[in-house]
Amino acid sequence: MKRLYCLAAGLLAAMTAFSEHAYAEPASNSLIVGFDAAPENLNPLLDSSRAGQILQRHIYDALIYIDPYTFELRPGLAVSWEEVDDRTIEFRLREGVTFHDGSPFDAEDATWTVNYMTRYEEERLALPTRYNWIERAEQVDDYTFRLIANRVNPIRLVRVGFWPMLPSDYYQKVGRDQFSLAPIGTGPYRISDLEPGQRIVLSRYENYYQGGPKGRPAIDTVNIRVIPSAETRVAELIAGSIDWDFTLGLDQAELLRSMPNLKVETGGTFRVGYLQMDAAGRSGNEALQNVLVRRAIAHAIDRETLAKVFWGLEPDGVLRAFCHPTSFGCLQDVPQFNYDPDEARRLLAEAGYADGFAVTLTSSRNIPDIAAIAGYLEDVGLDVTVNVAPLPTVRSMQKEGKLELAYGGYGGSQLGDVEGVFPAFFTFGARDYFRDEKIRDWVKASGRTTDKTARMEIFEQLLPYMAEQMYVLPLNTWSRHYIFASDLDWKPSPDELPRWYLARWPK
Repeated sequence: MKRLYCLAAGLLAAMTAFSEHAYAEPASNSLIVGFDAAPENLNPLLDSSRAGQILQRHIYDALIYIDPYTFELRPGLAVSWEEVDDRTIEFRLREGVTFHDGSPFDAEDATWTVNYMTRYEEERLALPTRYNWIERAEQVDDYTFRLIANRVNPIRLVRVGFWPMLPSDYYQKVGRDQFSLAPIGTGPYRISDLEPGQRIVLSRYENYYQGGPKGRPAIDTVNIRVIPSAETRVAELIAGSIDWDFTLGLDQAELLRSMPNLKVETGGTFRVGYLQMDAAGRSGNEALQNVLVRRAIAHAIDRETLAKVFWGLEPDGVLRAFCHPTSFGCLQDVPQFNYDPDEARRLLAEAGYADGFAVTLTSSRNIPDIAAIAGYLEDVGLDVTVNVAPLPTVRSMQKEGKLELAYGGYGGSQLGDVEGVFPAFFTFGARDYFRDEKIRDWVKASGRTTDKTARMEIFEQLLPYMAEQMYVLPLNTWSRHYIFASDLDWKPSPDELPRWYLARWPK
């Protein structure tokens, strides 16, 4: 309540201060966007941040376009594809496409890009599960190439829809680090100005190819400003000095609904909120290696209240399993550990921790309910230190095995299959704080067949076992609150990847 009062006071002050402002003029045909953090890297293969994923859709194109509203797979840079066998796909590329430097896109670029992705370990690429199933690419002719996989992948065409195609000659000439500072793609926008960590200006690429699924953008310029302070972004939205934001919390969004110059749309997402526990002991916190302790932590947290108060969700927004319920393989009939603080204390005592223990709860962002989660854990006797750090810092901690309890959200469910989530967490990679060989083998087996019946038989063993071990507590789906100028024609999509190339100001 105190936070809401302070925010309301801040909004009143902002409205007073900007009472005589001039709203952003659509006549300039530009859009000013507020981000809470800069992308990790403008090289799309080195960035897994949400900001980076958004920019990728504007600067680059993929072979296959995934419709953000229907999730239909449509021709992108590839006009057609043929699944020759269960490990080979042949792509026929669109002719007449150019990169932002004017050089043509062809099969040489596509083949080089895919083969470069196979070096994901050597090149330290982000999100290796996107690429670790590729064996090689082979050029057939100027506008045809073949992708050969090293194994069957049940969602391989969807995976391809997340691959940005890169300019082979330019990338090799400048190198990966310089490419990060001056990237070029084939997308509808090009970077026209850049202040790293502060500002990115996207200008419409006038030679963008005709007839593609993204179309020619109606807005000339998108000016992205990095404004870490939520209060500052709120004030600038009220003032009209930024036109669009999607990183504010529920309380801020609700208070902005009354502003006549703003529209607020709250939408569900495919993002899975979770509390990950170091069952493998990578961090050195021995208590978390005890399954009774992990179950106690699960019982200590009132997930329904968190979902309602901090995310504006009904009880069905609480997740039963560590995956989105719309994903193939996300079985719902698994053991549950509902809110029961007395049971939590009993389990802690049984595990030998009647007096609790110290633990650090880490997050890469100031998630609205992280303090409440810490409070629930403290109520059953734990001594909790909350550590909110920048995403690159948390990534380093993750790789170095320093996370004890980690709170985050994962968006891989947008792939429509648990294959979009499980390999990232359960195959002994940097995110794996469980190191369970049984789960690893199940996950690998489920990702190496397209037989849905065989996969479901695996999931019927995997998901109940995963829940019983309580390696990770599923929390709730995350809602997004989009606040933007009321006269902007734009609508959100559940994958949390806004497409400004689909937006327009009124004529």
